Amino acid sequence: MTSGISPEEFRRLFARMGDAVLLIDDDRYVDCNPAAEALFSRSRGEIMGRSPCDGFSPDLQPSGKRSADLLQEHLKAAAEKGSLRVEWVHLRPGGEEFTTDVSLSRVQGPNGPLLLAIIRDISDRKQAEEALRQANRKLNLLASITRHDMMNRLTALGGYVELSRDMTSDPDLREIFRKEEVLLGTLSHQVRFAREYQEIGVKSPSWQRVQDHVERAAAGIIPGQVEVMGDLDDLEVYADPLMEKIFHNLVENAIMHGQATRIRFSFQETPEGLLLLCEDNGTGISADEKDLIFNRGYGRNTGLGLFLTREILAITGLSIRETGLEGYGARFEIHAPRGVYRFGA
Repeated sequence: MTSGISPEEFRRLFARMGDAVLLIDDDRYVDCNPAAEALFSRSRGEIMGRSPCDGFSPDLQPSGKRSADLLQEHLKAAAEKGSLRVEWVHLRPGGEEFTTDVSLSRVQGPNGPLLLAIIRDISDRKQAEEALRQANRKLNLLASITRHDMMNRLTALGGYVELSRDMTSDPDLREIFRKEEVLLGTLSHQVRFAREYQEIGVKSPSWQRVQDHVERAAAGIIPGQVEVMGDLDDLEVYADPLMEKIFHNLVENAIMHGQATRIRFSFQETPEGLLLLCEDNGTGISADEKDLIFNRGYGRNTGLGLFLTREILAITGLSIRETGLEGYGARFEIHAPRGVYRFGA
């Protein structure tokens, strides 16, 4: 049935597999191992010759498609591509639904091509994932309500402090009120940061066209203030949806802290992956600050932008460092390992 293994050896391996293994010819089960009998709570005789949709699956799958239609799509795709991995909802005789991870592979049978299906029950994992999503949703809701209430109270407190300052001419008291206003501003900024940090990792990563992010970052600056160039072809990176913030942060830092008038985004492929570069003609960053600038709260304006940048990138295994020369501009290198970038997909 397969090269390098005899039919007898294949049969022994087939029978001993811990996962459910079935052979499909056209859209019918033509063989199964004991683990498949246990998974479906049916005997081999009850399984043989039946379609995966013939009492084995609900009428509709979670996608909303009819099981029969979706099955044909998956079988056709697996036959054409050679392999396919999908999730599928199955039924046991009593009507109990359970979610499975299904790996379909094209194999050569004695009378022609077959599909080998390896099926694993992942219901416990799916339930745990759903419980985690619900817990995160409740925590995010609680955090959102708490932040909203805190901002309202900080705003009200700021108004009282301002009124108190205006009601006195004592320079010592006015200085105390000024310091209180500074502290209130810091607290408000930290609450806003907590909102942004909470959003990291909430939504699933996706493929994103980097040039689009650069163009949107450039559109957010005053025309003529600085030139932003992107030489990125059709590069896409698999990253957190908040990746767009990274390009706004890099452009903002180059203008505010480096006094740059020109910023260029480009890339270089290396044996280890890809380097996404952001280079400017500003003042640059001193050698003793290159690592510190990514720490939360370091530098002017608390340094939260670069801290968030590093955290957003880390979600999908990307990293960032600064390698420019002081006096010759900043150079940020975002390293993308193989598998998390592509071109023109």
